[in-house]
Amino acid sequence: MKATRSKQKLNDPLLGPLWEDLVECDELLDRADTGFARRTYVRASFAFIEAHAYVLRSTARELLLDEWRTKDQIRLSHLTVLEDHTHRVGPTGDLRPEKAKLSTKAHMAFVIRTNRGMRRVRC
Repeated sequence: MKATRSKQKLNDPLLGPLWEDLVECDELLDRADTGFARRTYVRASFAFIEAHAYVLRSTARELLLDEWRTKDQIRLSHLTVLEDHTHRVGPTGDLRPEKAKLSTKAHMAFVIRTNRGMRRVRC
C-alpha cells in the first residue's frame, strides 16, 4: 500500500500521527532511495502496525466487557489472551507478571477472530 498524504488521512489520536510519519517516510523514500530512508520506512511501518494491533486488542477487550455487562457472562480465557502479559505463580505463592510469549501472527489472528465473533453476537 502506498501511503499518500492527499488521499488518506486518519483522525484517530493514536494512529493519525503514526500514519503521517509513514506518509512522510514514504515521501522521503521517493526522494532518496537510501538505506536510511528504507530503515526509517520499515520502522514507521512497524510502529503503525503495532499501534493498530493495540487498537484492535482494545476493541476486542471492550466487546468482551460489553458482553459481560449486558449478558452477565464473561470469557476470561479470551480476555486474558488479549492482554500483553500473563501471570505465573512464584515460589512463595505470589503472582508475578510476565511478558506474554505469543507469536504476532497467532495473536493477531485471535484478535481478529474475537472482534468478528463478538460483532456477530451483538448484531
